Amino acid sequence: MKKLTKNDIEKYLSFGEATLPFLDNEALIQNLQEYARAKELDLNGAGLLYCLTKWINKNVHYTSDVDFSRNNKFSRTAREIWESEKATGCTDYAILFATLARQLNLPTTILHTAEKNWVDRYLNNGDYKIHYGHTFCECFCGNKWVLVDPTFREITVNYDPNLIKLEYEVAGNNAFISYMRAVDFARTDIKTFNLEMEQAIQKLHQSKSL
Repeated sequence: MKKLTKNDIEKYLSFGEATLPFLDNEALIQNLQEYARAKELDLNGAGLLYCLTKWINKNVHYTSDVDFSRNNKFSRTAREIWESEKATGCTDYAILFATLARQLNLPTTILHTAEKNWVDRYLNNGDYKIHYGHTFCECFCGNKWVLVDPTFREITVNYDPNLIKLEYEVAGNNAFISYMRAVDFARTDIKTFNLEMEQAIQKLHQSKSL
């Protein structure tokens, strides 16, 4: 996957069906300012990104409701996620972050990755049924692209967009292979999402990018 450049800025300021703005801009800014003051957070540079991830997590919480997750995972818009106050996982948090960051005029991607150890196992037997991955965002801030993890509220300033190596762990793993970068996220279901992940990983493997 190629590195992002300044030429990508306009593309990742655009919205899609799942990432349509749903909060008033002035209210969004005011809420962030009030939250930053209360938590003594800096809104300059990457501090704004960190504050936004914290504020999102304050208002939307991960749900352990299995039935709710099964019925809503990979299928909701940012507005629907926000209004439910429930996130089914990292993709929901990324959709919310991308939507709100773009409202703040920050170009932002939705970056899907697969956990490297899972990829190795999958490519060895071809039918590994449990899929492991994580969804990040990339945000243009401080005149450069940085990696944002809206789920775990982490900002990584220097990163390889192909093989992401984190200084923290996500479900016990810290190495992820990027396979899809998007402006938006189409409504889908778990089975379709997993199939798309498999196809993308196979394509990368065949092109010897892995």
